[in-house]
Amino acid sequence: MKRILVVEDDPQLLEFCREILDTYLEDCQLECLDDGSAALARFREEPFDLVVTDCNVPGLDGRELYVGVRDFCRATGREVPGFIFCSAVAKALETIPSFAGQTNARQLLKPFSIADLVDMVREMTGASGDPP
Repeated sequence: MKRILVVEDDPQLLEFCREILDTYLEDCQLECLDDGSAALARFREEPFDLVVTDCNVPGLDGRELYVGVRDFCRATGREVPGFIFCSAVAKALETIPSFAGQTNARQLLKPFSIADLVDMVREMTGASGDPP
């Protein structure tokens, strides 16, 4: 079972992502948080296969969360999970390829479609399920 951590501070969008992924993905366990610091603490307790994060969440932003996860994985000999960075500001996503160029990272511009989110998560996790 693939474990997916969704980090989004907009409560409506967080619930929307939860509903979409619960509906269209099989064999996945979701956990949703609204703060980057809480997400890193949770990851340290029990690592995830994929992190879907807004670039501008409170606590640690998306980049800081990535660095914290990457450093934790390196220190514990784990593989760095895939990351999907989301933002409503295209400029915030422009530097992701260079910032996370050595990682399994993707970018998703808000507003995104159900199919875009589901397809990207499936591609990065190998999850199956009905098409949106």
